[in-house]
Amino acid sequence: MKYYISIITILYSISFYSQEQQTTLYGAVTYDHIIKSDERKEYRVSITLPPGFSPKLSYETLYYLDSWGLKELVCGTYALANLSDYVKSIILVGISTNGDEYDHYVQRALDYTPSPFHTELNNGMIIQLNSRNGQSFSIDSLNTGGAKKFINFLETKVFSLVKEKYPNVSEVKGLIGHSLGGLFGVYVTNKRPDIFKNLIIISPSMWWNNKELFNDEFDKNYKSISTEIKMYTAIGSNEDKRLIKEPFSKLSNILSSIENTNFSYKVKSYEGQNHNSVLLQSIFDGLIYLYGFNNN
Repeated sequence: MKYYISIITILYSISFYSQEQQTTLYGAVTYDHIIKSDERKEYRVSITLPPGFSPKLSYETLYYLDSWGLKELVCGTYALANLSDYVKSIILVGISTNGDEYDHYVQRALDYTPSPFHTELNNGMIIQLNSRNGQSFSIDSLNTGGAKKFINFLETKVFSLVKEKYPNVSEVKGLIGHSLGGLFGVYVTNKRPDIFKNLIIISPSMWWNNKELFNDEFDKNYKSISTEIKMYTAIGSNEDKRLIKEPFSKLSNILSSIENTNFSYKVKSYEGQNHNSVLLQSIFDGLIYLYGFNNN
């Protein structure tokens, strides 16, 4: 049997600024930078400084994927939490392609997936992404599987940019990932636990290639983590059972079985929320869990 998925992303579109363009929201200032990967692909990196930013202080950084569509949501949610004195001051760093919605689909399908997509491993599933301008993009084995290269890009290009611009940043980094971005977050934490210490993982696509990440090595890696990691994982109760809820349940069971004092986590299901609507509350709650004054 073949399964067809047609996805129209319900996300905010953003304005494209020139390099170093400055925008302000509730006292938080954002600067956009254009950088290129080794493959000469252009990315937009949006660095948001907290209200009252001082070059004399050290700030943790929270990187968030899919900033093409989530920039306003993440920055606005953090601004509200910070304005309410719920969370400490951190630097937000958004990462996405420098292009349109179609380019965004292409970038995330390649960069966030740990292996090439194979239809035969996914019960004949075909994934077609439809942008609002009528363009269609189908995921296949040739345009997926670039997570390792994306990790290298983060380490050699993005982190270096942030450190160059703001030498006072802390070495403690966080990550927000949703859907395929959530898959990437789980993957990078399992394979490279030295990179991100704080994670918000929302509706991760753990179904990828017949749930291939779930293996003996996956369990072993989590149990042997030697550095402190804190993870907030979330899902909506109205999400697809086979693609999201069942794999998420398996992930939750694995996390709950980890007897490692270096690894702490929280799992939450949001009643009545779907794959997109779960974002708002889960980002807010994740920020409180990771950066709240009462949790540090």
